[in-house]
Amino acid sequence: MSVHPLATVAPVWIDHVVMAVKDVGATATRLAAEHGLGSYRAHPAGLSGLVGRIVPCGSGYLHLLAVEDAADAAAHALGSAVLGAVEVGRCLLSWAVATDNIDAFVSRTGRRAAVEEVTGPNGASLRRLVVGAGPAVGGAVPAIVCWDKDRGHPEHQRVDHRVDPVGITSIDLGADFGLLRSWLGPAVHDLPLKLIPGYRGLRAVTVATSIADVVVANRDGDEAPPVNREGRATASTVLLPDCYRRVGSLEA
Repeated sequence: MSVHPLATVAPVWIDHVVMAVKDVGATATRLAAEHGLGSYRAHPAGLSGLVGRIVPCGSGYLHLLAVEDAADAAAHALGSAVLGAVEVGRCLLSWAVATDNIDAFVSRTGRRAAVEEVTGPNGASLRRLVVGAGPAVGGAVPAIVCWDKDRGHPEHQRVDHRVDPVGITSIDLGADFGLLRSWLGPAVHDLPLKLIPGYRGLRAVTVATSIADVVVANRDGDEAPPVNREGRATASTVLLPDCYRRVGSLEA
């Protein structure tokens, strides 16, 4: 099994962010038209009621999920989470970090690693081990994944980008740093995180491309979140209208 290049400099790195949207096709079309980010069809293997697309981002990826059949989706945890997120208008649902040594995190957390599969663009099954943080943390704490590199990784699948994506370079979230550190250990310091006081869960994710930083954010007011990386000539912000509706409370 090959070793991920980032494993030589950090024990964990950002693997993906899950986005709950009302219309996968419309969201993917807008990301492609306005920001040059292509995607491919990728439904969660073995989980009915959901449709999805993956946006490879160089290092890491965005996983767009929408409900196709509400009754089927409600029968499992991920489908229920997508239903709930769309209902309250929070498009950024959850995130995950990757490692090439999941045994260390199994030992640290005391949780077993489950086997999950994601369907690639050619129908091939991509497999990973996952240590989940559980729904109680509201998306603030990441899942920990370890991919079977011999089967490939979503970030490496070929799509028609009009820009060259560099990777997911920043995540803004509301989380207790002590909880993050107890979950990830010292590895938490290797992640490009910006903690937002008074907020709960994911607020924004920044994808760097050869043209601009693209910021995908939950709507929490009239102003978009600032781009976290400095020295960029331009920046694009996505507040996707099919991902949210204005609600009185941002609590999921």
